Order: sequence, then structure tokens, then C-alpha cells
Amino acid sequence: GLNQWKNQANTAGGHAIQNLVITGSLITVIPLMIAFLILQRYWQSGLAAGAVKE
Repeated sequence: GLNQWKNQANTAGGHAIQNLVITGSLITVIPLMIAFLILQRYWQSGLAAGAVKE
């Protein structure tokens, strides 16, 4: 959807659509950043556990 908006903004020369594309991109990235911050401790503990040699 974001790619279609971007293409439409480029062909139509619409400034308002470009702002919509930027806002949509930001809204799309926010849940990924939240998930990364929440799951970061599990990711780090998994890396540390894999590095231990027995």
C-alpha cells in the first residue's frame, strides 16, 4: 500500500500524498520498534546462553 501511495505521489505531484506516505511509514515502523525493545532481553539471553561452552 505504501509503495502504491509513493508511486501515486510521484506521478500526480501531490504534496499531501507524500506526507501520507511518510506518516504511514512511521506508523508501520513503530510496532516493530516496540516489539524489538520488549523482546531484546530474550534475544540477548539466547546469545549469551549459546556462547557458553560446556
